[in-house]
Amino acid sequence: MLDNTEVALSRIDKEKLTGLLCAMVDINSPTGEEKECARFLTGYMSGLGLKANLQDLEGARANAIGVLPGSGGGPTLLFVGHLDTTLSGRPEEDYPWVGTLAPGFKPKSYIKDDRVYGLGSFNMKGGLVCAVMAVDAVRRSGVKLKGDVVVAGVAGESEKSPVDGLHRSFRGPRYNGAGFGVRHMVRHGVVCDYVIEPEPSDLYVANVRTGYLRVKVIVKGNFAYQAFVSPEVSRRGAIEQAYRVVDAVNRWAPQYTKKNTYDSGLGVITPHVTIGAIEGGVPYFSAYVPAICNLYLDIRTNPDQSAAEVLAELDGVLGEEAGKEPHFGYELEVYYTNVPGTVTSAGSYVVQAMLRAQERVLGQRQKAYPSWVANPSSDASTFRQIGIPVVTCGPGPDGEVRSEQATQAGARDFRTSEGEYQTIGGLLAATRMYATAILDICTKTREQVKRLERKQSK
Repeated sequence: MLDNTEVALSRIDKEKLTGLLCAMVDINSPTGEEKECARFLTGYMSGLGLKANLQDLEGARANAIGVLPGSGGGPTLLFVGHLDTTLSGRPEEDYPWVGTLAPGFKPKSYIKDDRVYGLGSFNMKGGLVCAVMAVDAVRRSGVKLKGDVVVAGVAGESEKSPVDGLHRSFRGPRYNGAGFGVRHMVRHGVVCDYVIEPEPSDLYVANVRTGYLRVKVIVKGNFAYQAFVSPEVSRRGAIEQAYRVVDAVNRWAPQYTKKNTYDSGLGVITPHVTIGAIEGGVPYFSAYVPAICNLYLDIRTNPDQSAAEVLAELDGVLGEEAGKEPHFGYELEVYYTNVPGTVTSAGSYVVQAMLRAQERVLGQRQKAYPSWVANPSSDASTFRQIGIPVVTCGPGPDGEVRSEQATQAGARDFRTSEGEYQTIGGLLAATRMYATAILDICTKTREQVKRLERKQSK
């Protein structure tokens, strides 16, 4: 006789799963333009029998909320995933990032070699679709839940942040990411006890996320016209001086990472320093050496770091460099922070429930997640900052738990020659894990969960 979990797992429909992901990918939803995708998802969840509503935000933005109600007394479990995509899917906008767009970076799905390709399939419509299908499978299994299960597709998670550049301003909805939609959601009626975040993780279970500090380094040098100065003088311009910043940051970055590596109990994060953009000069008059050059840094942080201490450390590194060159000057401008990183106890019930689900579905429990799994930032921080435990576990890129060595070598990025994808096997495994976790958590009362949590933490 099948137990409740096996009954629920038997209700997972592969065709519905891949069909929903393809439909979601086919609705382009770059940051700032998520409403059409949210409206579709709201209607879809309503059609499955969930209590669904569209949560309007500003302009063309919205969240989609679906609820499978329990009978009462059990913990509320929330699955949250973002609808916005990293790229826009528009070749003219994305070219500076990735060059010519591969097919998998466009908002048009296709299936090839048991993979679903298309913009957002990896990050992270795939994981969100798995959560929807898991809730539907539990609903159709007929198992009675005590706690509610909520699925939220939110706007504006991608790590975009407004900033005034050297040549133009980057402001408005398309740059309002970094938790824009989820912050609205938690302030307007969506409450929960636990969160599962289906961000892509190769089905590793992670309990920590980095924070980050965005810093504009305004490099100052000499303004000059090439015909009137010697090559030596022209090399004192801001672009040449920016090399000093790049070199100094690159020498500092490995020390920073080593010093701030953080063990969460399930694995480590290794906060990095990234030089993500540079602006300088005027392309239409390159005979002039500019006096100003901007560099844009992303500095990741662990849960024990503050923004002030990180900024002071960077200032010390650049100040030492400035002391070597009288023509080199700089200013630091922090234009966005999501600090500190956040962590959920490894003994939290939701973390252990996902580890049990991993073992049941995949046949093995991880020894430790690789650092790339938890190095990103995400909506998890918003929940942890208000005291709600979160665990991250999602499909992609390959959908199986592998050794640390193999993962670090093979999963440095999801970008293949064809763009974003999710394996169908990974999608099915994630859906099974989520359904298993729902039944582990939401068939119990809050008191039972708390008692078991105390027991497993000993």
